[in-house]
Amino acid sequence: MSSVLKALRQQQADFAPQHQAIHLDPVQPTKGRSNAWWLVVTVPLAVAIGGVAVWLAVPTSSAPTQTTPVQQTPTAAEFQLGTPEPVRVVSLPEVQQPTPTPVQEQPAVPPVTSNFAEAPALERNQAVDLNQVSPDLLAAFEEAVALTSGAGETRTPSSSSSVLPRLGALPVSLQQRVPSFSYDAHQYSSRERDRFITFNNQRLRQGDSWQNVQVLTIAPNHVVLAVGNQAFQQPALEDWTN
Repeated sequence: MSSVLKALRQQQADFAPQHQAIHLDPVQPTKGRSNAWWLVVTVPLAVAIGGVAVWLAVPTSSAPTQTTPVQQTPTAAEFQLGTPEPVRVVSLPEVQQPTPTPVQEQPAVPPVTSNFAEAPALERNQAVDLNQVSPDLLAAFEEAVALTSGAGETRTPSSSSSVLPRLGALPVSLQQRVPSFSYDAHQYSSRERDRFITFNNQRLRQGDSWQNVQVLTIAPNHVVLAVGNQAFQQPALEDWTN
């Protein structure tokens, strides 16, 4: 510090006028204040470094470990069995099986026969008089007989089921009243409006008339015709020649 002050004085002396002489005295209080600041910083730092060195040099002692006593499991010989208690036996009532009731045999039921199969017998080769039986009743009866007798059977167009006599079996006097015809077509349906026959290429339905011959009923395998009040039947697709 003194050398610095000397250099400053020398520099000031060179620049100052010769007639003025300036003398600078060293400032003692400033030097002492700078040394005090250095001591304040250095001493605590040294103490801290020393404390750390001492702490690292001393070996750390481990904390004592507490051991937990192990509980011993009692052996099988130490267990004691309880006193056995007698078991009460409960008696259940016996279940009696019901005595089977003998089945009585039912009397045999006679087979049921159709009433249509037991139609009253007509006089042989005689036409039905429509004055005694209405045409509607006769038509319903004929259709029922045809359906009942033809159930479960395969019938040919030439076969028929009817209580009426055929045209060829009538008395000659009645046969002569029926003109000859060619039976060209026969159509039966469960719907009455769809039924028709064809005589000599002329289509006829139930209720129509052809040359004084009236078509009463078109059955599955025959047609019921009437001349005047005399009704008879003709097998399907079987021509008639007078």
